[in-house]
Amino acid sequence: MPTSQVCVMAVGGYGRKQLCPQSDLDIMLLHSEKIEVTKIAESLWYPIWDAGISLDHSVRSLNQVVELAQANVQVFLGLLNARFVVGDQNLAQVAISTIYQIWNKTAYRHLDELGEMFKTRQDKFGEIAFLLEPDLKESRGGLRDVHSLEALLLLLGSETIPTYESFQEAFKILLSSRVELHKRSGRHLDRLLLQEQDGVAKDLNFQNADDLMLQVSKAGRAISWFGDELWRKTLTKYRKDFSRFSIKNTKKPYKKEFLGVLVWIQYGEAELDDSTDFSDPCLILKLAVFAAQNRLSLSHKSLRSLFKYSPPMPEKWPIQAKDLLVELLGIGPDSLAIFEALDQSELLVRILPEWEFVRSKPQRNAYHRFTVDRHLCETVSRASKATSKVKRPDLLLFGSWLHDLGKGLPGDHSVVGAQMIQEIGTRIGFNDSDINTLVKLVRHHLLLADVATRRDLDDPATVEKVAELVEDSETLQLLNFLTEADAIATGPSAWGPWKARLVDELVYKTQKVIEGHSLDTSFGLDLDPYLEQMSKREVFLNCVKNVGDTITVIVIAPDRTGLLAKVAGTFALQGLNVHSANAAAKEGMAVEIFEVEPSQGISCETATLKEFLLEVLRGEVALDARLEQIAVAHSNWRRPQSALSVEEKVELDNISSEVATIVEVRAQDRPGTLYRITSALSNCQVDVKSAKVSTLGNEVIDSFYITEIENGKILDPNKQALIKSVVLSCI
Repeated sequence: MPTSQVCVMAVGGYGRKQLCPQSDLDIMLLHSEKIEVTKIAESLWYPIWDAGISLDHSVRSLNQVVELAQANVQVFLGLLNARFVVGDQNLAQVAISTIYQIWNKTAYRHLDELGEMFKTRQDKFGEIAFLLEPDLKESRGGLRDVHSLEALLLLLGSETIPTYESFQEAFKILLSSRVELHKRSGRHLDRLLLQEQDGVAKDLNFQNADDLMLQVSKAGRAISWFGDELWRKTLTKYRKDFSRFSIKNTKKPYKKEFLGVLVWIQYGEAELDDSTDFSDPCLILKLAVFAAQNRLSLSHKSLRSLFKYSPPMPEKWPIQAKDLLVELLGIGPDSLAIFEALDQSELLVRILPEWEFVRSKPQRNAYHRFTVDRHLCETVSRASKATSKVKRPDLLLFGSWLHDLGKGLPGDHSVVGAQMIQEIGTRIGFNDSDINTLVKLVRHHLLLADVATRRDLDDPATVEKVAELVEDSETLQLLNFLTEADAIATGPSAWGPWKARLVDELVYKTQKVIEGHSLDTSFGLDLDPYLEQMSKREVFLNCVKNVGDTITVIVIAPDRTGLLAKVAGTFALQGLNVHSANAAAKEGMAVEIFEVEPSQGISCETATLKEFLLEVLRGEVALDARLEQIAVAHSNWRRPQSALSVEEKVELDNISSEVATIVEVRAQDRPGTLYRITSALSNCQVDVKSAKVSTLGNEVIDSFYITEIENGKILDPNKQALIKSVVLSCI
């Protein structure tokens, strides 16, 4: 290759000397317009292709490089990492110098486009910190963000950002994880898949995959937080419009006083005055409340000063500290960024040392959107909307904020969390009565949702048990709003009209019991409304649309062994997800009432569904074979939903209901589960009176109220053992 007027330059990851094992080799052949380079290019590219190396190549003159960079910011970013490899070194240096000069002079023109790129990646790939299988390169807080932020650093200088060292450490964690991911998978894979996480953790000497994902989450959050600060400083330097970043565009600083603290405000930041007395243990909370109320960010300079000089909260909190924390928790969504800033600057653990147990702790399942700490902040943000509806908003806020704190320690998180909040409540300054309420909120924060979706609310014993645990109306009201906030903050599949309606029904009935009223319900399906249709002795089916996405399907048919199972199988093949079922029979006719939700894109038409059910009842449809085909296909294409496999088990409960035995089944979610379980129960010669189906990500928790054929609980130990064995074998 000639050594003048042409050179090979490494760009992108190759230029940064950060090439991962399966990454493309990014090469640019730079030349003077006076030289013909076609043969030179072919002599370079073909040997690389022949070696099986993935190549991203280009041939450019210096003028073409300049034109392309100015036209495409993505190309510009890659060229900022250009590095000389071989050939005319002077030409390479001219190119590198030219690119840097142009970037420093014209970067401000590209800031809007660069900001849009950040937003587009986040919308498409999510946040690396909160994903079950994050894309180490493209997700928010990932390697692509790092490379873009490094371009901004060229404009400011890394010395202007004191947290640059932590930014580099976070980057190293993601880069090393990507390198090992490429090694293990043997392909260009940037998504840290569940099946690769254990191996990558081992290769990087982490204790386990949980530890790896904890560090990946922390790294992603650190990079995102660093990036927000870097963007703020960049926009400040170039006096860009801040409105699209939700930052107040105040160019001249002005001051405000809040609770005796002087705060300066500029470019959407709240910064403590240099005369601030840092001996006040409430200072952190004062600044946090002021910033959240005014939709301001916290100055990194002030956060570093608070970390360095502010004292820990005393063992017995000042009354003002408790009031300030209540105020911060009640602000709502505007407090989320403040909590993140306090966490990133390690000030939140100074306020609440127990927070360390849940910091960036991944839940590692698709059911939960967020890490434990972020979930707690999201929950209290949601709960803040209900503070005007309860007598004690402070208890609702504290209970919501700390309800899952026990997940940071071994054991049942509800039990562990209840113990923790008793100690925390005492320290913060709640009285014994309030602490007792907080303990109940944390201990029973899953009670309403679990009972509503897994138990028959027409069984008086169910409601009476809830009333016994809750004890009073005030706690019931607080639990109601906490339940909704917790579910909405968990993820899109954790709350919906069906669950909301069931929880409302349970709360209403529980309140009646607490007030001393008797329930006007009796266990079992009332057949009176269906007697006329039953007298026709024929198959009847009708679909009734409910509020929300659910549909009530009424089936009346001649009673026969396994009828409930056949109907459940019909629904499964028609793409209908069953939430609940009730059944009863009289004089040879059965009535079955289902609440179903169609899968996406599926319609539920009465005529079509009835015709298919008739085919099933006539034996014209091979239910078992077709459901097995769907289940196999489902397992082949569906992405894993959790890092932990489901512990399949079957439990019988003869205490919770006075009239029926409850069979609770935990199993992996796959098509036809309800059909298989009801078929198994039918084979055990029992009647299924009602069923509740609850899906939590990749796990289903189904509850069945069963009796002997002639009614009565299943009391024979041998038959109980048979039921457990048969049902367990079918799931």
